[in-house]
Amino acid sequence: MPSVTIAAEPAREVAARVNDEPIYLDQVDPLVDRQLRGSRGVRRQAGGDEQVDHLRRRVLDQIIDVELLAQAGRRLEVPDTEAQIEKYVVHYRQTAERTSANLSEEQMRAAARRQVYVDAYYRHRKIGEGEVPEERIRAFYEQGKHSFSGNPSAEVRHVLVEVSPDAGAEDLDRARKRIEQARERLIKGEAFAAVAEEMSDCASAANDGELGRIDPSYMPEAFSQVAFSLPVGEISPVVQTPFGFHVLQVQERHEGGVPTYEQMHDFIQRYLRKQLRDERLAQEIATLRREARIEILLPEVQGEARTTILDRSGSQSK
Repeated sequence: MPSVTIAAEPAREVAARVNDEPIYLDQVDPLVDRQLRGSRGVRRQAGGDEQVDHLRRRVLDQIIDVELLAQAGRRLEVPDTEAQIEKYVVHYRQTAERTSANLSEEQMRAAARRQVYVDAYYRHRKIGEGEVPEERIRAFYEQGKHSFSGNPSAEVRHVLVEVSPDAGAEDLDRARKRIEQARERLIKGEAFAAVAEEMSDCASAANDGELGRIDPSYMPEAFSQVAFSLPVGEISPVVQTPFGFHVLQVQERHEGGVPTYEQMHDFIQRYLRKQLRDERLAQEIATLRREARIEILLPEVQGEARTTILDRSGSQSK
């Protein structure tokens, strides 16, 4: 009976080891590629370049940090581990379907397990807990309040009937009749979202006609004049701009200038809370790195192997 030769799968290239646990290059490079796609200033060249090499090292450092946190979390008692892992796997599957990410079931399960242990370590060390002192919020506001100032703005929704700039009298008349029909329905109390969805030619029709917050320079002058003079909640007269005919409603208006401390309090509190969490996390990671043995095995730009070993004392050898 003739023998059958089965080709072995290529060995995965190790990019680093963290306390003897491998991190593979195929975990690093997809994240590098994603950042490269989102950056116009950094691009991959045929032979690789120094910028990409630095980016790969930065991404690897981030993965090492996660691995250190996960290893620390594994030393804790984590209730319902498998159930928590399964929740993350379901989330990763949905994300992969939505983004067409090429992740195997094994990769998703490994990532889910790491995340569960990272979460456990966060809770154990209370990294995300703690309130920002009121005096720190006040000091942040006083130091930066003038940078918070802004132009007057308004939150507006509209119905638009588009008209070509070179439209003739017949097309203009048809478009005006259509926008007047929309306005009449709004005046009678029909839901703005329903009228916008049925009659508006603007992409905002899918979002109830809402344009979000605009400032006076955002829209054509005729539109802005109405948006910043019309009483809140009222339906406007028909407004003509280079885009066509509009009917709009102002939902809220903001005067601009320097906001008060009370207006900025919650925003600043959230910002400083995240800053505090990031500071604590950086301290935790620094401690874990000092206590770990980390080997960096990334290829050089020229293709030569490079090994950097960080031992528990923090010294470095090659």
